[in-house]
Amino acid sequence: MAPGLSTLVDGQRNDLYTGHGGHWSIMALLTVIASGLSVGSSCVLLIMYKFVNLEKVKQEHNQMMSAHHRFLHSQEP
Repeated sequence: MAPGLSTLVDGQRNDLYTGHGGHWSIMALLTVIASGLSVGSSCVLLIMYKFVNLEKVKQEHNQMMSAHHRFLHSQEP
């Protein structure tokens, strides 16, 4: 993901930055800002999923497995 983003930003920077006498155009700034916000929000959502939602699923699974284990051992003679 990062190599693609750097190619996108570098390509836009070279085309738009140098084409305007060394000044960023408003479209170049908006494109870079939108790209950065997209990557940033994707990273935040990934972190939330990985460390929050996935932990809840793991806890539920462990509770179900321990209840099943207790049930199996309570049936032994």
